[in-house]
Amino acid sequence: MLDEDAFAWFEQHGGMTRENGQRFRDTILSKGRREDYGDMFRAFYGKDPDTGPMLEHRGLAAPN
Repeated sequence: MLDEDAFAWFEQHGGMTRENGQRFRDTILSKGRREDYGDMFRAFYGKDPDTGPMLEHRGLAAPN
């Protein structure tokens, strides 16, 4: 669920730019398994995870 939601964030913010990639590295990748995934995701995205993008990707919900 987190990967589809993160992918949706990239789509909404201009794709894989240097700035977006650095934000992802700083808030997720550099932390490894040292922090709670929910906390890291909220720091990256600015909100709680959402199941919507995962359901859309799997064809279980209509795209927004």
